Amino acid sequence: MFRSPSLTISPLRVRPVRDDDRDRVAAVYDALSPRSRELRFHSPLPRIPSSYVAQLARVDPGRRDGMLVFAGGRPVGHGQWVRDPADPTRAELALAVADEWHGRGAGLALVAQLARTARVGGVTHFTAYVMGENRIVRALLARFGARAVNREEFEIPIARLAAAVVELADLVADEDGNPRGAVA
Repeated sequence: MFRSPSLTISPLRVRPVRDDDRDRVAAVYDALSPRSRELRFHSPLPRIPSSYVAQLARVDPGRRDGMLVFAGGRPVGHGQWVRDPADPTRAELALAVADEWHGRGAGLALVAQLARTARVGGVTHFTAYVMGENRIVRALLARFGARAVNREEFEIPIARLAAAVVELADLVADEDGNPRGAVA
C-alpha cells in the first residue's frame, strides 16, 4: 500500500498518522470548540472518548488511512478515509481542524494528501457526511465538485479534487494568518 510522504505547505506540514500518534490525534480533537465537535461528529460530545481517539489514530493499509497537519510542530488537524467494504472504489472522508486554523489551509492540505493516498489505493470517490447547518463545508464541497446524495451525504470524485484544492489554496490565509479571500 502506498504511504504518502510528508508534505510541507508553509507554515503547515502534513504527514501520515503513525502508531505513536494517539496523543497528537487527541490534541487535535481537544482543540475543537463544542460547536466544531458537534459539526464533526453530528452529536454534541463534550469530549471525544479515548476509545474513539484510538480508532481515529489507527491506520489499516488498504482500508483506512489518516493524516495529521502540523503548524509550528503542533498538531492542528486530522483527517482520514475509510474504505467502503461494499464498494472498494469508495471511501468515507472525515476531517477535523482546530478552530484557530479554520480558513488557513489546514483542511485543504489534509484533503490533498488523503486524496492522493486514496487514489493510489484505487479509491475513485469520497463520501462525506455534513450537517445541514455546516454551510462553509457544504460550500467547499460544491467547489470540489461534490454531488448531494441526500440531505447530509455527499459524493466527491477524487479526480476533481486536485484542481479544486489548487484553486482554493489561493483563497486561504497567507503565512502571517492574513485572509487572502472568502474562505472562512
